[in-house]
Amino acid sequence: MSSQPKTARETAFYVLERAKSGAWSDSALKSAIRSNDLSPRDSALCSRICYGVQQNQLLLDYWISCFSRVPVEKLESAVLTALRMGLYQIALMDRVPERAAVNESVELVKRSSRNPNSPRLTNGILRAFCRREGDWPQAPSLSVQYSHPQWLVNAFAAELPGGDVEPLLAADNSQPPTTVQVNTLRTTTEELANALAERGVGVRLHPWLPDCLELTGTGDLEELPQFRAGDFTVQDAAAKLAVLAADPQPGDRVLDACAAPGGQELRRRRADAEPGGAVLLRHPAQKGAAHPGRGQTAGHLHPDGGGAQRQGVL
Repeated sequence: MSSQPKTARETAFYVLERAKSGAWSDSALKSAIRSNDLSPRDSALCSRICYGVQQNQLLLDYWISCFSRVPVEKLESAVLTALRMGLYQIALMDRVPERAAVNESVELVKRSSRNPNSPRLTNGILRAFCRREGDWPQAPSLSVQYSHPQWLVNAFAAELPGGDVEPLLAADNSQPPTTVQVNTLRTTTEELANALAERGVGVRLHPWLPDCLELTGTGDLEELPQFRAGDFTVQDAAAKLAVLAADPQPGDRVLDACAAPGGQELRRRRADAEPGGAVLLRHPAQKGAAHPGRGQTAGHLHPDGGGAQRQGVL
């Protein structure tokens, strides 16, 4: 793009293009939302498009192949990203007018493509798709329908009785709620729920996991005072279950082979533990990732107060 992106769709396009070049999409998305000062509503739209496109990429590319004379792998990067975004908004999002999805995608291509014919190609594919009026091309396999690699579908089928994997794939590809873990060293679940509700955030107790909340209407969640103070961290329920299942005890030395940036529950376990320590391995792109209290490393503290870097752990 010729200038710094400003709108929700421009920001989503920018992040998706960066992700193709190896950027960590979560970090790139947060950085772009802040840089462009998006409103809570635009932040939500931008995030939904970014994650939705990546989550449904195999299906979106199959649909593109049904309407494009140019093979998907030969499409210009900007055109492919704009088409994915347009199809996702048309077919898989509610309350997005088809006209807006088409026109905005074409405008993205006009500003980003070097080929003067690309806007016309983009417009033609998207309008042909719209003319199907919901009768989208049927995916040739569950792998494509739910955008899971075939090897993973096969692995699930081998483990499930009767090999019925579709309900699992559908659930795995659904939009998860925003789940947060309460930092019980700082506050209680009731106090945090009340404080968030007073700020207009929708709060629901997790149905089966203690000290866990499901949030809606947060806007930029990391700007909430409770997040900045370290009262909670964003962590999926399944991630917390892994800690509960491991059940680390005082004196244990823990190897966290997937720390990015780590969870509040693991921090609580470490903070309560006797010196023994934790070895943390994380993706290099997660260095400096956002976590509660900004400068604090809620999931990366050694019990004696030293950080992972002090221990020489990457």
